[in-house]
Amino acid sequence: MKEKCQWCIKHAETLNFWGNLSISSFLMFCAIFSNSRALFADAIHTCADVILALFLVFSVKYSNAPADKEHPYGHGKLEFISSLICGISIFTVGIIISTTSILAILRGELLIPKLIAVPAVIISIAGNELLFRYLICAGEKGKSPALISAAWENRADVYSSIAAFIGITGAMLGFPIMDPIAAIIIGIIIIRIAISVLRDAIKGIMETSLDSQATATLKNMVAGFEAVKGIDIIHARKAGRKILIEIEILVDPLLTINEGKLLTEKIKTKIEKKFSNPLTTRSSLPPLGIASIAAFLEENGISVKIIDASVLQLTFSKLIQILKKLRPSVIGITAQTQNIHQSIKAANIIKSELSEIPIVLGGPHPTILPRQTLEASSSIDFVVIGEGEITSLELVNAINSNQDF
Repeated sequence: MKEKCQWCIKHAETLNFWGNLSISSFLMFCAIFSNSRALFADAIHTCADVILALFLVFSVKYSNAPADKEHPYGHGKLEFISSLICGISIFTVGIIISTTSILAILRGELLIPKLIAVPAVIISIAGNELLFRYLICAGEKGKSPALISAAWENRADVYSSIAAFIGITGAMLGFPIMDPIAAIIIGIIIIRIAISVLRDAIKGIMETSLDSQATATLKNMVAGFEAVKGIDIIHARKAGRKILIEIEILVDPLLTINEGKLLTEKIKTKIEKKFSNPLTTRSSLPPLGIASIAAFLEENGISVKIIDASVLQLTFSKLIQILKKLRPSVIGITAQTQNIHQSIKAANIIKSELSEIPIVLGGPHPTILPRQTLEASSSIDFVVIGEGEITSLELVNAINSNQDF
Protein backbone atom coordinates (compact mmCIF):
# COMPACT_ATOMS: atom_id res chain seq x y z
CA MET A 1 0.00 0.00 0.00
CA LYS A 2 1.29 3.47 -0.91
CA GLU A 3 2.62 5.69 1.87
CA LYS A 4 0.12 8.39 0.88
CA CYS A 5 -2.78 5.93 1.28
CA GLN A 6 -1.50 4.82 4.67
CA TRP A 7 -1.40 8.45 5.84
CA CYS A 8 -4.96 9.07 4.63
CA ILE A 9 -6.27 5.94 6.34
CA LYS A 10 -4.46 6.75 9.59
CA HIS A 11 -5.86 10.29 9.81
CA ALA A 12 -9.31 9.68 8.25
CA GLU A 13 -11.25 9.53 11.52
CA THR A 14 -9.72 12.76 12.85
CA LEU A 15 -10.18 14.71 9.60
CA ASN A 16 -13.75 13.43 9.35
CA PHE A 17 -14.49 14.75 12.84
CA TRP A 18 -13.03 18.22 12.27
CA GLY A 19 -14.55 18.51 8.80
CA ASN A 20 -18.04 17.68 10.05
CA LEU A 21 -17.60 19.95 13.08
CA SER A 22 -16.71 22.90 10.81
CA ILE A 23 -19.63 22.30 8.45
CA SER A 24 -22.18 21.72 11.21
CA SER A 25 -21.10 24.82 13.15
CA PHE A 26 -21.41 26.96 10.03
CA LEU A 27 -24.80 25.51 9.08
CA MET A 28 -26.23 25.86 12.58
CA PHE A 29 -25.11 29.49 12.75
CA CYS A 30 -26.78 30.22 9.40
CA ALA A 31 -29.91 28.19 10.27
CA ILE A 32 -30.55 30.28 13.40
CA PHE A 33 -30.85 33.47 11.30
CA SER A 34 -32.35 32.00 8.11
CA ASN A 35 -35.92 30.97 9.17
CA SER A 36 -35.41 27.85 7.06
CA ARG A 37 -36.72 24.53 8.39
CA ALA A 38 -34.85 22.67 5.63
CA LEU A 39 -31.53 24.30 6.54
CA PHE A 40 -32.13 23.60 10.23
CA ALA A 41 -32.83 19.92 9.41
CA ASP A 42 -29.64 19.83 7.35
CA ALA A 43 -27.69 21.36 10.24
CA ILE A 44 -29.10 18.84 12.74
CA HIS A 45 -28.14 16.02 10.40
CA THR A 46 -24.58 17.28 10.20
CA CYS A 47 -24.41 17.77 13.98
CA ALA A 48 -25.30 14.10 14.35
CA ASP A 49 -22.36 13.36 12.06
CA VAL A 50 -20.04 15.18 14.45
CA ILE A 51 -21.09 13.00 17.38
CA LEU A 52 -20.81 9.87 15.26
CA ALA A 53 -17.43 10.94 13.88
CA LEU A 54 -16.15 11.34 17.44
CA PHE A 55 -17.46 7.88 18.27
CA LEU A 56 -15.80 6.55 15.11
CA VAL A 57 -12.39 7.82 16.22
CA PHE A 58 -12.56 5.70 19.37
CA SER A 59 -14.16 2.63 17.78
CA VAL A 60 -11.55 2.37 15.02
CA LYS A 61 -8.75 2.95 17.53
CA TYR A 62 -9.90 0.13 19.80
CA SER A 63 -10.86 -2.22 16.95
CA ASN A 64 -7.21 -2.13 15.88
CA ALA A 65 -6.01 -3.11 19.36
CA PRO A 66 -4.04 -6.38 19.35
CA ALA A 67 -5.68 -9.66 20.31
CA ASP A 68 -5.65 -10.59 23.97
CA LYS A 69 -6.59 -13.55 26.16
CA GLU A 70 -10.28 -12.66 26.25
CA HIS A 71 -10.39 -11.71 22.55
CA PRO A 72 -8.05 -14.13 20.72
CA TYR A 73 -9.35 -12.96 17.33
CA GLY A 74 -8.88 -9.27 18.08
CA HIS A 75 -11.52 -6.53 18.34
CA GLY A 76 -12.56 -6.16 14.68
CA LYS A 77 -16.29 -6.33 15.40
CA LEU A 78 -16.13 -3.02 17.25
CA GLU A 79 -16.23 -1.29 13.87
CA PHE A 80 -19.45 -3.08 12.94
CA ILE A 81 -20.91 -2.21 16.34
CA SER A 82 -19.92 1.40 15.63
CA SER A 83 -21.68 1.20 12.27
CA LEU A 84 -24.76 -0.28 13.94
CA ILE A 85 -24.99 2.58 16.46
CA CYS A 86 -24.33 5.01 13.61
CA GLY A 87 -27.20 3.52 11.60
CA ILE A 88 -29.66 3.61 14.51
CA SER A 89 -28.78 7.24 15.25
CA ILE A 90 -29.15 8.28 11.61
CA PHE A 91 -32.49 6.49 11.35
CA THR A 92 -33.78 8.28 14.46
CA VAL A 93 -32.71 11.69 13.13
CA GLY A 94 -34.44 10.96 9.82
CA ILE A 95 -37.71 10.09 11.56
CA ILE A 96 -37.61 13.20 13.76
CA ILE A 97 -36.90 15.55 10.83
CA SER A 98 -39.67 14.04 8.66
CA THR A 99 -42.36 14.05 11.37
CA THR A 100 -41.64 17.59 12.58
CA SER A 101 -41.77 18.90 9.00
CA ILE A 102 -45.07 17.14 8.31
CA LEU A 103 -46.50 18.64 11.49
CA ALA A 104 -45.30 22.10 10.39
CA ILE A 105 -47.21 21.77 7.12
CA LEU A 106 -50.36 20.56 8.90
CA ARG A 107 -50.18 23.46 11.35
CA GLY A 108 -49.54 26.01 8.60
CA GLU A 109 -46.20 27.05 10.11
CA LEU A 110 -44.68 28.21 6.79
CA LEU A 111 -41.87 30.80 6.75
CA ILE A 112 -39.89 32.46 3.96
CA PRO A 113 -36.14 31.67 4.36
CA LYS A 114 -33.64 34.51 4.32
CA LEU A 115 -30.91 34.88 1.70
CA ILE A 116 -28.15 33.61 4.03
CA ALA A 117 -29.55 30.08 3.66
CA VAL A 118 -28.56 29.80 -0.03
CA PRO A 119 -24.75 30.18 0.26
CA ALA A 120 -24.86 28.04 3.40
CA VAL A 121 -26.26 24.99 1.61
CA ILE A 122 -23.91 25.50 -1.36
CA ILE A 123 -20.89 25.43 0.98
CA SER A 124 -22.38 22.39 2.74
CA ILE A 125 -22.75 20.52 -0.57
CA ALA A 126 -19.13 21.20 -1.55
CA GLY A 127 -17.68 20.39 1.86
CA ASN A 128 -19.59 17.14 2.34
CA GLU A 129 -18.79 15.91 -1.17
CA LEU A 130 -15.08 16.44 -0.52
CA LEU A 131 -15.34 14.51 2.76
CA PHE A 132 -17.28 11.70 1.04
CA ARG A 133 -14.65 11.20 -1.67
CA TYR A 134 -11.83 11.25 0.86
CA LEU A 135 -13.49 8.82 3.30
CA ILE A 136 -14.75 6.35 0.68
CA CYS A 137 -11.23 6.11 -0.73
CA ALA A 138 -9.67 5.63 2.72
CA GLY A 139 -12.36 3.14 3.75
CA GLU A 140 -12.01 0.97 0.65
CA LYS A 141 -8.21 1.02 0.74
CA GLY A 142 -8.14 0.25 4.45
CA LYS A 143 -11.02 -2.28 4.32
CA SER A 144 -12.82 -0.34 7.07
CA PRO A 145 -16.62 -0.72 7.26
CA ALA A 146 -16.82 2.14 9.77
CA LEU A 147 -15.03 4.58 7.44
CA ILE A 148 -17.18 3.48 4.50
CA SER A 149 -20.37 4.02 6.50
CA ALA A 150 -19.06 7.44 7.58
CA ALA A 151 -18.38 8.29 3.93
CA TRP A 152 -21.97 7.46 2.97
CA GLU A 153 -23.12 9.59 5.85
CA ASN A 154 -21.40 12.54 4.18
CA ARG A 155 -22.95 11.62 0.83
CA ALA A 156 -26.33 11.66 2.60
CA ASP A 157 -25.44 15.21 3.73
CA VAL A 158 -24.81 16.15 0.10
CA TYR A 159 -28.24 14.88 -0.95
CA SER A 160 -29.94 16.54 2.00
CA SER A 161 -28.20 19.86 1.24
CA ILE A 162 -29.32 19.64 -2.41
CA ALA A 163 -32.88 19.03 -1.24
CA ALA A 164 -32.53 21.95 1.17
CA PHE A 165 -31.24 24.19 -1.64
CA ILE A 166 -34.25 23.36 -3.84
CA GLY A 167 -36.69 23.90 -0.97
CA ILE A 168 -35.10 27.17 0.14
CA THR A 169 -34.97 28.69 -3.36
CA GLY A 170 -38.54 27.55 -4.05
CA ALA A 171 -39.76 29.13 -0.83
CA MET A 172 -37.92 32.36 -1.63
CA LEU A 173 -39.58 32.41 -5.06
CA GLY A 174 -43.05 32.43 -3.48
CA PHE A 175 -43.73 28.78 -2.58
CA PRO A 176 -43.11 28.62 1.20
CA ILE A 177 -44.41 25.05 1.49
CA MET A 178 -41.36 23.86 -0.44
CA ASP A 179 -39.09 24.51 2.56
CA PRO A 180 -40.74 21.94 4.90
CA ILE A 181 -41.26 19.59 1.92
CA ALA A 182 -37.51 19.74 1.36
CA ALA A 183 -37.01 18.91 5.04
CA ILE A 184 -39.26 15.84 4.64
CA ILE A 185 -37.26 14.72 1.60
CA ILE A 186 -34.07 15.17 3.63
CA GLY A 187 -35.56 12.96 6.34
CA ILE A 188 -36.42 10.23 3.83
CA ILE A 189 -32.90 10.36 2.35
CA ILE A 190 -31.44 10.04 5.82
CA ILE A 191 -33.67 7.04 6.60
CA ARG A 192 -32.62 5.24 3.38
CA ILE A 193 -28.94 5.75 4.15
CA ALA A 194 -29.53 4.52 7.71
CA ILE A 195 -31.15 1.30 6.48
CA SER A 196 -28.17 0.62 4.21
CA VAL A 197 -25.70 1.20 7.05
CA LEU A 198 -27.72 -0.99 9.43
CA ARG A 199 -27.92 -3.82 6.90
CA ASP A 200 -24.14 -3.87 6.40
CA ALA A 201 -23.47 -3.59 10.15
CA ILE A 202 -25.77 -6.49 11.02
CA LYS A 203 -24.23 -8.57 8.26
CA GLY A 204 -20.75 -7.83 9.64
CA ILE A 205 -21.65 -8.59 13.25
CA MET A 206 -23.07 -11.94 12.19
CA GLU A 207 -19.83 -12.51 10.23
CA THR A 208 -19.69 -13.43 6.55
CA SER A 209 -17.66 -16.04 4.78
CA LEU A 210 -15.25 -15.17 2.01
CA ASP A 211 -16.78 -15.36 -1.44
CA SER A 212 -16.46 -18.65 -3.34
CA GLN A 213 -13.67 -17.36 -5.58
CA ALA A 214 -11.50 -16.24 -2.65
CA THR A 215 -12.14 -19.51 -0.81
CA ALA A 216 -11.17 -21.51 -3.91
CA THR A 217 -7.97 -19.46 -4.21
CA LEU A 218 -7.20 -20.16 -0.56
CA LYS A 219 -7.72 -23.90 -1.01
CA ASN A 220 -5.51 -24.01 -4.11
CA MET A 221 -2.73 -22.14 -2.31
CA VAL A 222 -2.70 -24.60 0.58
CA ALA A 223 -3.08 -27.66 -1.64
CA GLY A 224 -0.09 -26.45 -3.66
CA PHE A 225 2.33 -27.52 -0.93
CA GLU A 226 3.74 -30.96 -1.63
CA ALA A 227 3.58 -32.02 2.03
CA VAL A 228 -0.18 -31.30 2.17
CA LYS A 229 -2.06 -34.51 1.38
CA GLY A 230 -5.50 -33.04 1.82
CA ILE A 231 -7.59 -30.28 3.40
CA ASP A 232 -9.99 -31.48 6.09
CA ILE A 233 -11.43 -28.17 7.28
CA ILE A 234 -11.17 -24.63 5.96
CA HIS A 235 -12.99 -21.74 7.65
CA ALA A 236 -12.47 -18.18 6.43
CA ARG A 237 -14.62 -15.27 7.54
CA LYS A 238 -14.53 -11.49 7.82
CA ALA A 239 -14.56 -9.59 11.11
CA GLY A 240 -14.10 -5.84 10.75
CA ARG A 241 -11.00 -5.16 8.70
CA LYS A 242 -9.67 -8.62 9.38
CA ILE A 243 -10.02 -11.99 7.72
CA LEU A 244 -10.02 -14.89 10.16
CA ILE A 245 -8.72 -18.13 8.70
CA GLU A 246 -8.65 -21.60 10.22
CA ILE A 247 -7.38 -24.58 8.24
CA GLU A 248 -6.93 -28.21 9.20
CA ILE A 249 -4.67 -30.07 6.78
CA LEU A 250 -3.75 -33.73 6.32
CA VAL A 251 -0.04 -34.50 6.09
CA ASP A 252 2.21 -37.53 5.84
CA PRO A 253 2.13 -39.33 9.24
CA LEU A 254 5.93 -39.63 9.05
CA LEU A 255 6.27 -35.85 9.04
CA THR A 256 8.17 -34.74 12.16
CA ILE A 257 6.77 -32.15 14.58
CA ASN A 258 9.42 -29.60 13.54
CA GLU A 259 8.65 -30.22 9.87
CA GLY A 260 4.95 -29.75 10.64
CA LYS A 261 5.60 -26.43 12.36
CA LEU A 262 7.74 -25.24 9.44
CA LEU A 263 4.99 -26.22 7.00
CA THR A 264 2.33 -24.25 8.88
CA GLU A 265 4.56 -21.16 8.96
CA LYS A 266 5.13 -21.41 5.20
CA ILE A 267 1.38 -21.70 4.58
CA LYS A 268 0.65 -18.70 6.84
CA THR A 269 3.29 -16.58 5.11
CA LYS A 270 1.94 -17.40 1.65
CA ILE A 271 -1.65 -16.61 2.66
CA GLU A 272 -0.66 -13.31 4.29
CA LYS A 273 1.15 -12.21 1.12
CA LYS A 274 -1.89 -12.98 -1.02
CA PHE A 275 -4.59 -11.22 1.00
CA SER A 276 -4.22 -7.47 1.53
CA ASN A 277 -6.50 -7.46 4.58
CA PRO A 278 -4.98 -7.81 8.04
CA LEU A 279 -5.15 -11.51 8.89
CA THR A 280 -5.67 -13.48 12.05
CA THR A 281 -4.40 -17.00 11.44
CA ARG A 282 -4.32 -19.84 13.91
CA SER A 283 -2.20 -22.93 13.50
CA SER A 284 -1.51 -25.80 15.80
CA LEU A 285 -0.35 -29.38 15.87
CA PRO A 286 -2.00 -32.10 17.93
CA PRO A 287 -0.31 -33.02 21.24
CA LEU A 288 2.77 -35.16 20.68
CA GLY A 289 1.29 -38.19 22.52
CA ILE A 290 -1.85 -38.26 20.37
CA ALA A 291 0.14 -37.68 17.19
CA SER A 292 2.50 -40.54 18.09
CA ILE A 293 -0.37 -42.98 18.77
CA ALA A 294 -2.14 -41.91 15.57
CA ALA A 295 1.02 -42.43 13.49
CA PHE A 296 1.60 -45.87 15.05
CA LEU A 297 -1.97 -46.97 14.34
CA GLU A 298 -1.80 -45.66 10.77
CA GLU A 299 1.42 -47.60 10.21
CA ASN A 300 -0.47 -50.73 11.25
CA GLY A 301 -3.32 -50.21 8.83
CA ILE A 302 -5.81 -48.49 11.11
CA SER A 303 -7.37 -45.25 9.88
CA VAL A 304 -7.24 -42.47 12.49
CA LYS A 305 -8.94 -39.08 12.63
CA ILE A 306 -7.67 -36.51 15.15
CA ILE A 307 -10.23 -33.89 16.18
CA ASP A 308 -8.65 -31.08 18.21
CA ALA A 309 -11.89 -29.68 19.63
CA SER A 310 -10.08 -26.94 21.57
CA VAL A 311 -8.28 -25.52 18.53
CA LEU A 312 -11.36 -25.82 16.33
CA GLN A 313 -13.50 -24.31 19.12
CA LEU A 314 -16.12 -27.02 18.69
CA THR A 315 -19.24 -27.11 20.78
CA PHE A 316 -20.40 -30.50 22.06
CA SER A 317 -23.27 -30.50 19.55
CA LYS A 318 -20.88 -29.85 16.66
CA LEU A 319 -18.52 -32.55 17.94
CA ILE A 320 -21.40 -35.06 18.05
CA GLN A 321 -22.35 -34.14 14.46
CA ILE A 322 -18.79 -34.87 13.30
CA LEU A 323 -18.63 -38.16 15.20
CA LYS A 324 -21.99 -39.31 13.83
CA LYS A 325 -20.71 -38.63 10.34
CA LEU A 326 -17.42 -40.47 10.93
CA ARG A 327 -18.92 -43.41 12.90
CA PRO A 328 -15.56 -44.59 14.36
CA SER A 329 -15.15 -48.04 15.91
CA VAL A 330 -13.39 -46.52 18.93
CA ILE A 331 -13.28 -43.00 20.41
CA GLY A 332 -10.22 -41.92 22.41
CA ILE A 333 -10.14 -38.87 24.66
CA THR A 334 -6.99 -37.40 26.17
CA ALA A 335 -7.32 -36.26 29.78
CA GLN A 336 -5.05 -34.09 31.88
CA THR A 337 -5.76 -33.36 35.52
CA GLN A 338 -6.69 -29.72 34.85
CA ASN A 339 -9.35 -30.75 32.31
CA ILE A 340 -10.45 -34.15 33.61
CA HIS A 341 -13.99 -32.93 34.37
CA GLN A 342 -14.35 -31.61 30.82
CA SER A 343 -13.05 -34.93 29.43
CA ILE A 344 -15.56 -36.90 31.52
CA LYS A 345 -18.35 -34.54 30.44
CA ALA A 346 -17.36 -35.13 26.80
CA ALA A 347 -17.43 -38.90 27.37
CA ASN A 348 -20.90 -38.71 28.93
CA ILE A 349 -22.34 -36.62 26.08
CA ILE A 350 -20.77 -38.80 23.39
CA LYS A 351 -22.00 -42.00 25.07
CA SER A 352 -25.53 -40.62 25.33
CA GLU A 353 -25.59 -40.11 21.55
CA LEU A 354 -23.34 -42.98 20.40
CA SER A 355 -23.82 -45.63 23.05
CA GLU A 356 -22.54 -48.49 20.91
CA ILE A 357 -19.04 -46.99 20.42
CA PRO A 358 -16.40 -47.80 23.11
CA ILE A 359 -14.78 -44.76 24.73
CA VAL A 360 -11.14 -44.83 25.86
CA LEU A 361 -9.45 -42.26 28.11
CA GLY A 362 -5.70 -41.81 28.10
CA GLY A 363 -3.14 -39.24 29.13
CA PRO A 364 -1.48 -38.09 32.37
CA HIS A 365 -4.55 -38.23 34.63
CA PRO A 366 -5.71 -41.78 33.77
CA THR A 367 -2.08 -42.93 34.04
CA ILE A 368 -1.76 -41.62 37.61
CA LEU A 369 -5.32 -42.45 38.74
CA PRO A 370 -6.56 -45.26 36.47
CA ARG A 371 -9.16 -46.83 38.80
CA GLN A 372 -10.60 -43.48 39.91
CA THR A 373 -10.83 -42.37 36.29
CA LEU A 374 -12.59 -45.55 35.20
CA GLU A 375 -15.03 -45.36 38.11
CA ALA A 376 -15.73 -41.66 37.57
CA SER A 377 -18.27 -42.41 34.85
CA SER A 378 -19.99 -45.41 33.34
CA SER A 379 -19.46 -43.79 29.95
CA ILE A 380 -15.73 -44.62 30.12
CA ASP A 381 -15.14 -48.17 28.86
CA PHE A 382 -11.33 -48.33 29.01
CA VAL A 383 -8.36 -46.35 30.27
CA VAL A 384 -4.85 -46.57 28.80
CA ILE A 385 -1.93 -46.24 31.20
CA GLY A 386 1.43 -44.78 30.20
CA GLU A 387 2.70 -44.96 26.60
CA GLY A 388 -0.37 -45.90 24.62
CA GLU A 389 0.89 -46.98 21.19
CA ILE A 390 0.99 -50.78 21.64
CA THR A 391 -1.96 -50.91 24.07
CA SER A 392 -4.10 -48.80 21.72
CA LEU A 393 -3.26 -51.03 18.76
CA GLU A 394 -4.14 -54.20 20.67
CA LEU A 395 -7.34 -52.65 22.01
CA VAL A 396 -8.54 -51.41 18.62
CA ASN A 397 -7.74 -54.74 16.94
CA ALA A 398 -9.65 -56.61 19.65
CA ILE A 399 -12.67 -54.34 19.36
CA ASN A 400 -12.69 -54.47 15.55
CA SER A 401 -12.54 -58.28 15.59
CA ASN A 402 -15.04 -58.65 18.47
CA GLN A 403 -12.46 -60.32 20.71
CA ASP A 404 -12.20 -60.13 24.46
CA PHE A 405 -9.54 -57.79 25.78
